Amino acid sequence: MKKITLLCLITVFSATALCAQDNPIGFFNNNPLWGQFYHLEDKPVAYILKDTPYTTEEYQEGTISIHGEIAFSAPIRYNATKDLIEFLDEDNVKRELLRRSYITATFENGARYHVNSYWDEEHNTEKNGYFTSLNEGETQLLFRPKKAIRMGKKKYGNTLIEVSVKYSDLSAFYLKKGEKPSKKVKLNKKTVLALLGDKRPALEYFIDKEKLNLRKEKDVVTLLDYYNSLQS
Repeated sequence: MKKITLLCLITVFSATALCAQDNPIGFFNNNPLWGQFYHLEDKPVAYILKDTPYTTEEYQEGTISIHGEIAFSAPIRYNATKDLIEFLDEDNVKRELLRRSYITATFENGARYHVNSYWDEEHNTEKNGYFTSLNEGETQLLFRPKKAIRMGKKKYGNTLIEVSVKYSDLSAFYLKKGEKPSKKVKLNKKTVLALLGDKRPALEYFIDKEKLNLRKEKDVVTLLDYYNSLQS
């Protein structure tokens, strides 16, 4: 792995970054989690992490590509809370991969994480984030792994208050058409067809003919492959 290449691809991982495996118990004060919670009766607050912010806690062997060409291989994992790829460099130091549209990370199980634009409905704006593509072609079904920190039960002690912190799974499917920002989509016939309305009669015939259930990921992919064939 060439260090000069690494300098172009990474930012140093903060020593205070959270990981359920590295730091299961700690104090909110001077901690990145503190801003997401509130002081309780002026007592020190300890947190106990439940679950993990990663899709898979353990690192997997993977490859990092730039403009479609493999740049290097390294142990990698995806932080679904911070929306970033972490990897270990040649000195076994934890690093963060720069989030760029021309840089992708492929895991040993074949999952390829790439940066894609999407429409953030909550804030009514366009953003970028990591996705995996579930099919090829002009129109694609994307999956966005996402977790969010949630405060759980509180345990009051004489000297401090313990708070359990959980990671809620907020992963979702998105539909990408051409170069437009992808849009979140629920897997059902009504929602999917609403986003593919220009070929609706042909799609409805295909759904009935193939007995597709658009609540299933694989059936939505089958429909999108057919839709792409009509477009071409």
